[in-house]
Amino acid sequence: MSTLLTLAREGFSLGLLSVLVATSASLAGDRDCSWPQFHGPNRDNISAETGFLKSWPDEGPPLVWTVDGLGHGFSSMSIAAGRIYTAGNIEKDTVVTALDLNGKVLWRAVNGRAWTKATNYPGTRSIPTIDGNRVYHQSPLGNIVCLQAKTGDVVWELDILNKVGSKNSTWALAESLLIDGDHVISCPGGPQTCMVALDKNTGSIVWKAPSTGELAGYSSPSIARYEGLRIIMTLTAKALIGVNADSGQLLWHVKHESYADENVMMPIFHDGHVFISTLATGSVKWKINVEDGKASL
Repeated sequence: MSTLLTLAREGFSLGLLSVLVATSASLAGDRDCSWPQFHGPNRDNISAETGFLKSWPDEGPPLVWTVDGLGHGFSSMSIAAGRIYTAGNIEKDTVVTALDLNGKVLWRAVNGRAWTKATNYPGTRSIPTIDGNRVYHQSPLGNIVCLQAKTGDVVWELDILNKVGSKNSTWALAESLLIDGDHVISCPGGPQTCMVALDKNTGSIVWKAPSTGELAGYSSPSIARYEGLRIIMTLTAKALIGVNADSGQLLWHVKHESYADENVMMPIFHDGHVFISTLATGSVKWKINVEDGKASL
């Protein structure tokens, strides 16, 4: 049963969540619907669902339900195991909310202070990442929290910027965390590291990739598997980087500067190539070269 989930915003507010149904079935009946992280199950923005309407009625699909009070921000939603997760500013807190597929709020959990700087777009950015019975979320201020998916209880939390001695970007951290096996991948930038792998069960640092001397961009990390290597890619404030997912070795650092350091897009891997596109600087595609267990562009 296919569905279309849309977010209604007024002034970038998550105050109204609207579920529009593309078939006669409601979202509540679609228990197998899964979109557990940024850009979907495989982080490639491709849905395996079928049966969508080829055209919508003039009046649009019927409205099934709405819910307000979810806070303020730019976060979209993730869906897993019959639940919807999102995040928003509620007063002075960053708050992660879980709902059932009928729009009932099941729990709310605070993830540190809210990003409230009026001239720099206050509100949340990243989307909760669901992995089994855990929910992972990074606040705009760098607080990472691991929550029980069923209850919202805190398993562990970590201020990643403080942990690695970095500082925030102009418009705050925006990446949606990547789960890679037993690791949570975060890209805080700064003088100590460009990317870290955390133990997803404890929050302890497993490896730190070398610093590139740049702050974080606004990109989310993606993972590529090519020629025997697993490579995690992201955009820093001024470059495209590739890191060995197993060791934390920095494989490449290619300068790519954009207007006001607005490197936002998640790198796309396909058939041995990586593609990015940024404001003003434009789009670039590179060929990945692998030799002796190392990679370059």
